[in-house]
Amino acid sequence: MNRESNKRLYVELLRGNFEKILSELDLVYKLTHSGEKGKEAEEILKNFLKKYLPKKYSVTTGFVHTDLGISNQSDILLYDANNYPPLYSGYANQIIHMGSLRAVIECTMRLNKKKIEEDNKKVNNLKALYRNDVEIRQSLSREPLVVLFAYKSEGSILEHLNRLEEKNFDIVFCADGQLYNLISEANEYSNNVVDNVFSGETVHGYTFTKEQHSFSLFYSFLIDYLNRITSDINKYKMVYEYSKSSIYVDYK
Repeated sequence: MNRESNKRLYVELLRGNFEKILSELDLVYKLTHSGEKGKEAEEILKNFLKKYLPKKYSVTTGFVHTDLGISNQSDILLYDANNYPPLYSGYANQIIHMGSLRAVIECTMRLNKKKIEEDNKKVNNLKALYRNDVEIRQSLSREPLVVLFAYKSEGSILEHLNRLEEKNFDIVFCADGQLYNLISEANEYSNNVVDNVFSGETVHGYTFTKEQHSFSLFYSFLIDYLNRITSDINKYKMVYEYSKSSIYVDYK
């Protein structure tokens, strides 16, 4: 393998993984029950993340706990598995502590204006729990990442996103070739995939599509964002968590 082959290997490997995801989704689309379609779509993404995220992260479905309350159920939670165990581990869901959370991913088969508004409102609960908990904010280097992951889109996604009064998603990815990041300073989303730039036939006998490039870029952004979130284990200790909790046990 020559030097040029080595340089392009990263995106070519991700291209193959994305094609595997899409081939599995082709089977999901044939399901008639919309609820089952959504669940299968979540599991396809979870399976990829379990294989290709750094092993310090665990991938689960469930709820996030803080002293201020418990979040709504999230489709996919990525949390620090090296330092913090789940508070509860059931057959279908886990409850993890906010101090261990690194990212939450909402997954949908079809993204449109209504779905964007619904999921944005849903994750607002989680954002509020983090932002209103001083101890948690002091223990984490930055706010946990919030991702919206979709397979198909309807209408102008960028326009719908920028019309949100409160923008809660950090990254929005659509498998039909769209990727948007929130620019915090401007409080607006930017398009990270430009038509007719990241696509075309290669000299090696295959085509790199805009969809494949957008997925590779999405995965790269995800890894970089996750690596920026660290926790100070001296500011969030399990024995401290127990001590606070045990005070409020009501004995007879």
